[in-house]
Amino acid sequence: MKKLLIISLSVFISACSTSGSNVKSLTCHDDSQRIDNLKQAVIEARKQGKPAPLIGTWPAYPRAMIKQGKNGSVKYTYKVNPEGNVSDVTIIEQTDPAFGNEIVKSMSCWRFEPSKEGFTSKEFEFEFIVE
Repeated sequence: MKKLLIISLSVFISACSTSGSNVKSLTCHDDSQRIDNLKQAVIEARKQGKPAPLIGTWPAYPRAMIKQGKNGSVKYTYKVNPEGNVSDVTIIEQTDPAFGNEIVKSMSCWRFEPSKEGFTSKEFEFEFIVE
């Protein structure tokens, strides 16, 4: 059986800002590590005075890509409105539309703390790897 490894490029909040395009990266191997990473993102967001994530889901590995043993990646940005809802997920680059679709679905579930202005994320990359 193949082992799935998902690598996320972002501590979602520590890299959020109103400008810039630095790609941030973070490796997530299991759920407990993802929870730790999210906790760290909340701490960093609060240190920087930015809205922290309240809830979110990680992208699913597309089944068709698993069956094909296909790796993939997606570079994207997103906006968060003042109410904390994610909008305008923009796919900048993707190895296959199936991976991009999973990012859009996942990001639409994220919620952040409300803020006066909202924010636009920096560029992130999410990699899907079959080991």
